[in-house]
Amino acid sequence: MRRALLTRFRVKPDPARPEHFEVLVFATKAAMCAHYANGCSLDEIQWRKGFGLGDFDFTAITIGWTRIKIQPDGTETVHPNIGQILFHHENDRIGAELVSHEMSHAVLMWFEHGGHPWDSLVPGHDWNEAVCLAQGRMVGQFWRKWYRWQDRHAQKKGEHTI
Repeated sequence: MRRALLTRFRVKPDPARPEHFEVLVFATKAAMCAHYANGCSLDEIQWRKGFGLGDFDFTAITIGWTRIKIQPDGTETVHPNIGQILFHHENDRIGAELVSHEMSHAVLMWFEHGGHPWDSLVPGHDWNEAVCLAQGRMVGQFWRKWYRWQDRHAQKKGEHTI
């Protein structure tokens, strides 16, 4: 029997900052959708059905959030985990277009989340270049970590990778 969650890892839009998204890759679409549904309120589920997603009929999804931790002295700090990016590997559904699409959502959520100054990523350039730089970084991190997982998985099974 296949494990529901195949692997998880982090991707960061800016290596110099702590904010990150957690990537979760599930063996099946059903497992991915069940994980997603367990994290939603009933109101959100109804809204998404009304939005046209039916019973969570998607191939991948990016969810952003802000997690606040209240310290013993009453001060609040923002947790650096700012969301999850969910994929499933059923029928080898992970491809370049899908990964690029979800990382684009994540980058835009990151900028909305923290009010990150565009200029600090690419001094002297506009927001357009900053978004493209962060998105490219996250796509690259995804593929490096995904291929590393595939290599380790194949070695455990005694298979060879090219």
